[in-house]
Amino acid sequence: MAYGAKKATNFNSKFKNYSLTSIGLIISISSALIGIAVIFDLPFILLMSIIVILYPLRSISKGVFSVLTSRYLGNFTNSENITKILAVNSVAHAMGRSAIGFLGSILLLYMSIQYAMLWIGISFCLFILIVSKTIKNKVGLSKEDYESSEFLIG
Repeated sequence: MAYGAKKATNFNSKFKNYSLTSIGLIISISSALIGIAVIFDLPFILLMSIIVILYPLRSISKGVFSVLTSRYLGNFTNSENITKILAVNSVAHAMGRSAIGFLGSILLLYMSIQYAMLWIGISFCLFILIVSKTIKNKVGLSKEDYESSEFLIG
């Protein structure tokens, strides 16, 4: 994660308004690929190579995500409210991780872990694509393009 946090600015300059979408797709597609690799019963060396490549890629993506979300949230508030906003963001992330963990445990009651990873990877990939299409008209706007009710003026 530390390497990703260090390279967040480079990643953001390369992907611009689609940085967070790209990160979400990297994480969800890598989950699906790991599930597929195990389902197809690939040779052990190839399977371990895929896992060893994809898990660090996921960690790097999470580091970039942490830095970019903090930066994006900070752009639309003032110093007086930033700690409150980051705290709410942290709680929302924890609740989201808990919900995903709960969903994963339910899936594991009905299927093996490789199918659960495939299912979650595909589901979240579709979710990310739907959300990014839905908010497309809000991505990349400057502060002035938003209504004042949509953020705290700093």
